[in-house]
Amino acid sequence: MSFVTTKVKKKVQPKVQPNIRRGVIFECGDYKDKGMITPDDLKAAVAAFVPCRVNIEHFHSPFDGALGELKKIWVGSDETQLWGEYAESSWVADALGTAARRVSIEWDAARKRITGLALVCFPRVTAAALFAAFSAASRESQFRAENEIDWNAVDEALAQSGFPPAKRPVAAFSGAPVGPDDIDWQQVEAACASFTAWKPAR
Repeated sequence: MSFVTTKVKKKVQPKVQPNIRRGVIFECGDYKDKGMITPDDLKAAVAAFVPCRVNIEHFHSPFDGALGELKKIWVGSDETQLWGEYAESSWVADALGTAARRVSIEWDAARKRITGLALVCFPRVTAAALFAAFSAASRESQFRAENEIDWNAVDEALAQSGFPPAKRPVAAFSGAPVGPDDIDWQQVEAACASFTAWKPAR
């Protein structure tokens, strides 16, 4: 008796790409549990950084390791805020939608380094929020964090070119009732590229 064997090909599952979110994760200040955090501490945290897992409200849970990872961090141009890039698992993105992710870091005070990141409802650092990498809010974050810009010069140049006052970036950054979604960031970036107010960070 003879048998015919058939090789079954294993179906290869497509690799799911994480959703990238960016924004402020920490800032200088005097904290009861962390002590005084200075610009030098933020720089030390960047130098010592290794990618770390994300959890929920600083508690261990069955979701540990499944939420994604804090991939990289950098100090903003004003040197008082720490920014981060979060590679969010696709299922988390599907569950939470487009809302900003409020976050809180886990800090090793002795070694001046970040050891984890938590998704939280009420962050101590009110500015700590991560936005989708290609959203207007993230473009604002990236635009401000990765470039040294004289925003007053930008505002003046845009005013001379007839850019509407309510749409100019200085208005948004000064607390006026206009958000990043109200600004045409491509137009702003194109305008900035043409005058000396734009100075790429090194």
